[in-house]
Amino acid sequence: MFKFDVESDPKAAASTSETQPLVPSAPLKRDALVCVTFAGLAGILLGYDVGMVAAVFDPIHNHYSIGDRRQEVFVGSLTVMAFFGCFAVSPMVDKYVRRSTLGLAAALFFVGNTLQAMSWSYVSLLVGRGKALEERL
Repeated sequence: MFKFDVESDPKAAASTSETQPLVPSAPLKRDALVCVTFAGLAGILLGYDVGMVAAVFDPIHNHYSIGDRRQEVFVGSLTVMAFFGCFAVSPMVDKYVRRSTLGLAAALFFVGNTLQAMSWSYVSLLVGRGKALEERL
């Protein structure tokens, strides 16, 4: 049977004591780290929004006097806007780069959440929900 002796081979001893990555890579840049952080936060906000919808069912139903079908549209609008937003984000990133796209997304998030908080009708609530979702993509 073959047995490898590290002490007799100085090259093997040197290579086992050093740990090197399998694929050399450049250090992570600050801008890339910021983009990844904000993209991760967008995912967290999306999960938070999905979880909070269950808590606001009754107040929305009572405040706007809407039926079950409109309430289902309110909940489903998140998924519909996410579907269309997936197709819109890629060309935006290609044209305006990541930083500008994230800035636009943050502005839409602010506008959408402000519309949701100050909604005066069911339609304004849905528009605000759609605008706030565009940020999370």
